[in-house]
Parts: sequence; C-alpha cells; structure tokens
Amino acid sequence: MSIDPKELAEQLRKPTGENGIKVGENLNQSNRNLYNLMFSMLNLKDSDSILEIGYGNGRLLKEYFDINNNISVFGLDFSETMYIEALKNTQDLVNLKLFCGDSKTMDFADNQFDKITMLNTIYFWNPITEYFSEINRVLKSDGEILIGFTPKHLMEKINVFCNDCFNLYEFKNLENILNETGFKIKDIKEKTFIRKIEDDEMEFKTMCILAVKG
Repeated sequence: MSIDPKELAEQLRKPTGENGIKVGENLNQSNRNLYNLMFSMLNLKDSDSILEIGYGNGRLLKEYFDINNNISVFGLDFSETMYIEALKNTQDLVNLKLFCGDSKTMDFADNQFDKITMLNTIYFWNPITEYFSEINRVLKSDGEILIGFTPKHLMEKINVFCNDCFNLYEFKNLENILNETGFKIKDIKEKTFIRKIEDDEMEFKTMCILAVKG
C-alpha cells in the first residue's frame, strides 16, 4: 500500500475514506501477533460483558466468541469509516453491539463491563489519564483491562510513528499511569517476532498488560 507517511499517520489514528478502508485491512495483519497475545490472556466466563476500544473493521471480533459463545461483546471505535465497515463484517454476530465515538466520554453505565480490551489505541489518547479514568468508571469493581502496545524505543525506529499523532510509552510509563488511574498490573506477556521495516528486517516486540481495577 503506497500512501504519504503523514496521511498514513492520520489514517492510523482515525481511518477515513477509501485509504482508511485499506489501512483497516492492513491492520488486521499487522495486529495479528498482538491479538493472539491478548486472546491467550483473556479468561472469558459465561455471561461476561466485554468492551473492545478500537475494533477497526471488526473482522477479528468473532474470535471473542470462539473462546466463549455465552458472552456479550461491545465495540467502540473513533472512526465512522471503521464503524460502517465493521457493521458489514459482523452481521452474523448476534451478541455484538457496535458504537462509534470517543472513549474519553463513553455513553455506557458505571460498572458495566467485566473486561475491556484496547490494542494499539493508547498512542492516540490525550491526555491518556482521562481515558483510563473513564475506562475505570465503566469497568466493574473486579473487572480487568488488557492493553496491547509496542514500547516506545521500538516504535521510534519506524518513521511514521515519529509524528505528532502518536504518544509513545515504555512499560514503566504505563505502569505509573495505571496506578494513578486506579489499576493494578496482574500479568504481562511479550511476543517477539521479525518485522520488515522498509528494506531491513528487525526484531520487534509487542506487549500485553493485564490489569485489574482497584
């Protein structure tokens, strides 16, 4: 996919139009390792209510139901283009409800969700503490969140991420933010793989943090 780096950065933040649709398809592939990592940590119980923030085109949402079919899944995405695409791609998922909006101010009840997932979305939250405080509000008292991300020192090796659109974090930064907003880290997993960057290959690492409210 050929796209100007500045536009690509904007499209990764909020996919829009035809290029946004293409970016959404590419994200399904580039996020695959992180989704696998997250699903390996996700303990879904019968009747759990799950919220995914930043579901993209929705093609991977069905995998929640592959783990446990007796759950309810909600999705919230900032992009209207992704919302429309996801509605098309998830018509057969009965216990799924999708919404379009900003996770900084969510139209959900206090203590509504058992688990909230967010993969490669935190880079676009400013100020990030307000987003996590809102997530804390809608999460049940014993609820869990799963945060998927790539550490700052690796993201900075890719030019498109050295952009005002992205706020990058090391693990220690996120640990402090989570503590400040009412969460405690319960588990961490990492996945290392080889990623092609322009004409070079480099060792890349993604991380998934499991944290609990309280």
